[in-house]
Amino acid sequence: MKPTVELVLKRVHPEDKDLVRQTIQRTSQDGKDFDFEHRLLMPDGSVKHVQVVARADRDRSGELEFVGAVMDVTQQKRSQEAMRAAKARFEGILAIAEDAIISVDSNQNIVLFNQGGEKVFGYAEYEVIGKPVSILLPQRFVHTHLGHIEEFAKSLDVSRSMAQRREVFGRRKD
Repeated sequence: MKPTVELVLKRVHPEDKDLVRQTIQRTSQDGKDFDFEHRLLMPDGSVKHVQVVARADRDRSGELEFVGAVMDVTQQKRSQEAMRAAKARFEGILAIAEDAIISVDSNQNIVLFNQGGEKVFGYAEYEVIGKPVSILLPQRFVHTHLGHIEEFAKSLDVSRSMAQRREVFGRRKD
């Protein structure tokens, strides 16, 4: 069966019909390749997400036609949404945790500083993000800390909680 615009629009999710119509109209006028996603409403009421990729071409008579593929990306969309939801839950937990949770990048600059960190160290998040973690250390321990970082970089551990092997000292803003 040769797909027609009418046939395609019968399955398009009602909320996406305008987008699909506009895309079809624009690409038919421009004669350009396209790549877009939309939803389909299936006869059983389920919703599928599809990615439509097509290349514009002219047939022997010079008529514009599109040659392409429709890919079901429903599972990818569901996985992405699940990841977004999990990330939001995780960020919510981090934000309200009473313990100081601080994360640094490979240059030892602070990239995450939760409200527990604000309470423990007396800094607001905006004051420390992007700054070296050494601002939270008593000056006499900065050199020792750098040694611990080098040791950690050589180990097979990919993460470790502070004070797992030794006492931890910090310096408050005040």
